[in-house]
Amino acid sequence: MKQGLYFQLFGNPRIVLNGEVVVFSFSKINALLYYLAVNKSASRDEVAGLLWPNMADRNAKKNLRNAIYQANKVLGHDYIETPNNRMLVLNEALGIRSDVDQFMAEPMTQLDLYIDEFLKGFYLKDSESFDLWVTRMRNVYEQQFVQSCYQKVESDIQSGQFDGVEQNIQRLISIDEFDERHYQLLMRYYHDNHLSAKVIEVYYQLSHLLDTELGVTPSQESKQLYERTLMMANAKQQKELLPNRHSFWGRHSEIEFLETRFNRRIASMKPRSVLLIGDAGIGKSTLCRRVLENCHEHAYLIELKCYQIEQEHCLRTWRRALEQLEQCFLQSNQALPERWHQVIEHFFPNWKNEKTATQQEGDVSQLLIEAMQMLSDMMPLIILIEDIQWLDDASLAVLTNLLLHLSPERVQFMLTLRPTKNLALERCISTVNLYEKIDTLSIPAFTLNEMRQWLDKYYTEIHIANEDVEALYHRTQGNPLYVSEFMQQYVYAHRFDDIPPKVELTLKNQMSGLTQGERDFLYTLSFFDVPVPFSLIKQLVNQEPLEMMTGIEQLLVLNLVEEINEESNVYFQLRHPLLQEYLYSNQSHAQRRIIHGEIARLLEQDKQMSEQISDVYAQIAKHYQFAKQELKSVYYQLLHLQSKLDIQHELFPIYENLDQLYQNIETMDSLEVTSQFVELAERIKQLEGRYQQDTDYQWIVVNILYLEGRYQIRCGNYEQGISNLQQVIRKAKEFENMDFLLEAYRQMIYYFIQTDNAKGMIEYVDLAFHIAVQGNNHEAIGIMLRLKGLYHLMTGDLGRAEEMLHESIRFFSLTKATRTKFASNIAAAIDYLAEIARIRGNYQEAIEWLNKAILLSEDHISQGSKGIFLVNMAMTLYAQHSYDLAEQYLEEAWCVYSKQTNQWRRPHLEAYRVLNAWRKCDWEMVETYFAQQRTFINSRDEGIHWYICAIIRHGLEQEDAISLPALSENARTYYERAVTKLSKYRDVVELTQLQEVFKPNI
Repeated sequence: MKQGLYFQLFGNPRIVLNGEVVVFSFSKINALLYYLAVNKSASRDEVAGLLWPNMADRNAKKNLRNAIYQANKVLGHDYIETPNNRMLVLNEALGIRSDVDQFMAEPMTQLDLYIDEFLKGFYLKDSESFDLWVTRMRNVYEQQFVQSCYQKVESDIQSGQFDGVEQNIQRLISIDEFDERHYQLLMRYYHDNHLSAKVIEVYYQLSHLLDTELGVTPSQESKQLYERTLMMANAKQQKELLPNRHSFWGRHSEIEFLETRFNRRIASMKPRSVLLIGDAGIGKSTLCRRVLENCHEHAYLIELKCYQIEQEHCLRTWRRALEQLEQCFLQSNQALPERWHQVIEHFFPNWKNEKTATQQEGDVSQLLIEAMQMLSDMMPLIILIEDIQWLDDASLAVLTNLLLHLSPERVQFMLTLRPTKNLALERCISTVNLYEKIDTLSIPAFTLNEMRQWLDKYYTEIHIANEDVEALYHRTQGNPLYVSEFMQQYVYAHRFDDIPPKVELTLKNQMSGLTQGERDFLYTLSFFDVPVPFSLIKQLVNQEPLEMMTGIEQLLVLNLVEEINEESNVYFQLRHPLLQEYLYSNQSHAQRRIIHGEIARLLEQDKQMSEQISDVYAQIAKHYQFAKQELKSVYYQLLHLQSKLDIQHELFPIYENLDQLYQNIETMDSLEVTSQFVELAERIKQLEGRYQQDTDYQWIVVNILYLEGRYQIRCGNYEQGISNLQQVIRKAKEFENMDFLLEAYRQMIYYFIQTDNAKGMIEYVDLAFHIAVQGNNHEAIGIMLRLKGLYHLMTGDLGRAEEMLHESIRFFSLTKATRTKFASNIAAAIDYLAEIARIRGNYQEAIEWLNKAILLSEDHISQGSKGIFLVNMAMTLYAQHSYDLAEQYLEEAWCVYSKQTNQWRRPHLEAYRVLNAWRKCDWEMVETYFAQQRTFINSRDEGIHWYICAIIRHGLEQEDAISLPALSENARTYYERAVTKLSKYRDVVELTQLQEVFKPNI
């Protein structure tokens, strides 16, 4: 870099002197230099008022003089001069340059200097005037860059100089992502370079952005450019990449079903008419035509399609049937039926006024029957009628007559139907079914595997990633039409973006004919990606219950909605993800925000609507986020994570509604928990500027620190966990929040318990006990009494430990309500009493205590606590030599631990399970245990491992049994490690056994 003073003012600002970055002690010195670098000169009054607006004039000018002195001192020269008492100027003679000056001198050739906005990230506290100046200059330079960059891009494209064009356009888009001109420029660039796929990709990106953020579609100019490119691409690539529209795959059982009824070349098969039922786009019509390809040359074929709009026009479908039948008579040189013209002229004068035949469908039926019988004398007749759900009542009556009176041997019907609620149609189908005149075939969507095979067959020239295939299946649910349309999009853009037009049209058609109430119901469901309880929907949809239930029945028949019945509630959800996407996207952004906010509010009021309150928290967080109420969203996301971790990582939690809280709980793995903490940290950081002084914001920050600290300690990541908790302690003291301080102390106590550090533990127990007594916190006092008992147990004072534990139990047993609420802590104290009895060798007494703890855990305590009690029971039974019963408890404990991530006592469980396996000569399990790499959270866990190694190795040496490569050292070595790590006060049973086993060798 050149010598002299250089100001980099675009992007993160820097002041560079002779190649070295200069750092000043006060940001207002930087601000002074930045201001002068742009303006070259300024009055003292102007600068003093700009940088110290809230100070008296005298003090502001004093600060300014000091800032000038400090700046010149650090820079080594008088770069800031004062030619008189009023003005400040930069000394240009000293060689001062800036990227702003160079850019503004020749903007089109110096675009690279504009690396980001002016003074990015620079902020002065309490200097609003300076901030306004920075904002104004940012706009000036940004507009200059956009104008110059746009001109350069257009000039480069015209001259064929394409280097840097794409990069410059992307810079324009990053500055203003809603300026459509930039996307059009990029699309024209790609178009001129024959990059059709890129044009389509940019158009989809633009369309999605405008719809999601602004609720509008691209301009006509953008659409025309896209359509022009699409036409060119289609002409070039359609034959190469896209499957034939009439290509068919799979449906082998369905084809066999139809072939046995329509292929007359199969002599042994008896012809039957068939009704195919399936959703829109499922492939009913394609399947029909695939089968008819094999048989239509041996029969007359009449093809009719029904339309919803024609339901208001009586018998219109049969008018088209008569037209086609007449053509069949002419082609076969056969005379028309005698009454042909008479009936047609009566019911269809000039083929227009069909309504006159509403009450006289019998005559029309008779004419059709006569005509079809006459034609079928020469060759069988097949009538394909698609979408019969749109037939008017008179036409349905005619269809019923035809099906009943025409023999399938001569005239067969192939009908397609979408699920719907239509009483006339139901009567028609039930009548012909009664007389066994028709077979019904339901057409399902493709399974994921079938869809994969279909893609492999028809899209051989492009690679589709497995995750893309799964995403496609999730959105389309295997509907062939939807899959085909999305794949056309994927061929060009290599991703599945907006809903393709044909799919959107199909979804829109499914909505046609619905009442406003039914539409409102569907629009409400589109805000949820989980089943919604009817009790919540009633509060969101302004309808009478009876009217709503009538509409729901219609939506269920149309397969638009799915009903889920549970004991306590009825839930509804949209049946297809694309329908949800379509309905949701067709509502304005303002409407979405309002409804999401209302949903979140209602969920807050009724948090018990779900059996898993954690899931309700997650839903509330999501809806508040979409309602743009970010602080509330983060708050409930935190509660969601906290409720999950309370279940998994709190050894003896305290809740009043434990039955509900622990029902159907799914555990979270460490990666999921870590990712949620990272997400929370990122979201809370984004809100810092707006809410830093907000007490709710501060509460959330402290809660995140607390929750993560507790989690890290449970996982053995002590350094990170302790760091978090110490921050919580500082914050709690600062805010004088004794509840939080108490909780932080409690987690520090658990850390010292986990690391078997009695001295550190009692220090925090005393601190917590003092706060609990001062605040008359009965709950905390009872817990601290139990923990004091544990301290004495850890230090070998068993008598004092018993006193404290019994006192804790009495404290929590004053009333029935407290016994229920604090059952987990009572059970924990009982568990420690059992441990004392075990240490003393009173195994039967220990078993009795543990039975009480386990009994309490059946109804009131988390599974994590129960697992600990089961492990302790198994160890006690093992010490009593009740091996078979001990094994039962070990396996029950293993089932509990397999469903959670809690590590407490897990090493003891694994150790005693392998000890039991060794006793039963289950060498596979023994070898598996010793082959695993192990880490330990405290010395006792490590000691129990070496204890197992010593016992098993000694047994192998004594019996001269098979060798275990993992146990390569001698038994004495393992013995010495075990006695070093095991607690001399708490692991008495194991140490005693080791002494007995190794006594002859000592």
